[in-house]
Amino acid sequence: MSQATTTLDTQALEQMVAAAGAATGALAPSDGAAEYPWRTPCRFTRPERERLDAFARDAAERISKDLTALLRRQCEFRPQPVAQHYGEDLWQPNERPVYGVPLADAAGRPAGFIGLEPAAALDWVDRLLGGSQAAPTAARELSSLESALLVDIVAAAVQALCGACREAGVPALRHVEKVTTATPPPGLAGQEFCALALMGGDCGLPAGRQTARPTAVIALPSDLLVPVADPESRKAAPPAPQEIRRRLLAHLEGVSVTATVRLGTVGVAMRDAMALEPGDVLLLGRAAGEPVELLIMGNVIRVGLPVACQGNYAFQVREARQWPRICTY
Repeated sequence: MSQATTTLDTQALEQMVAAAGAATGALAPSDGAAEYPWRTPCRFTRPERERLDAFARDAAERISKDLTALLRRQCEFRPQPVAQHYGEDLWQPNERPVYGVPLADAAGRPAGFIGLEPAAALDWVDRLLGGSQAAPTAARELSSLESALLVDIVAAAVQALCGACREAGVPALRHVEKVTTATPPPGLAGQEFCALALMGGDCGLPAGRQTARPTAVIALPSDLLVPVADPESRKAAPPAPQEIRRRLLAHLEGVSVTATVRLGTVGVAMRDAMALEPGDVLLLGRAAGEPVELLIMGNVIRVGLPVACQGNYAFQVREARQWPRICTY
């Protein structure tokens, strides 16, 4: 291949690359196009998110009422729209720690957590201790007494939250008796959560100690909130295996069947059977006094003796039982 040919090929390739680049630029998204939020779960639709927001407002109102009574100071929480997150994205990297208390379901399985802003949480604890000193705004190591008081505060919030859960068909929750400062709490990666961010619960703090961050964040697994987002799902929930078995047995016990008592059997030729006349005797293959059989759908289920009862032929079961059973037919 000559040098001239190589140069021409190189120029042609450069022109093709330039043309491809121009075409790519022409297909660039317009200013009005939005990139799909790959880092955000899209589990719930707009109407379902509106139901979740209504649930958050109900929960915030209940928590505000219970903490106001506990702290003896007005606490009014304002919920932000419920946000969907993956567990690893509930906090931004390097975000300062909060006080977190894990949540569990009735069986003890992890079911989210409650995160508290340190400024408000420490002020609440100081309030319960009867102090008035300026509490630090950053999370610090809590004493055993402070930790117990903070757990009591969370317990009151969880009790209020459970009131909203009961009305919405969400399983009961309970708090775990420990406080952590990990951000985010461990073991949440890969799970979908709904974050209920509550603002304004630090009312009463001096202006210099209030924060723009949520006072409390309640992170609940998205699966747990399906009954809230889709009330119809509660009606369509499949019954437990034990309930299915109970229903089947109840149905079978009420099924009507035909019971047949068989005195005995004998094999005869077809011509002999067709030739039978009134008065003829057909000997059965069973001696007199031997038990006869009770059949249902061709299967022998009991043996007994033929008797008379209330003017009818009857079958008396002759098996070991606490009392004899008489079946008339």
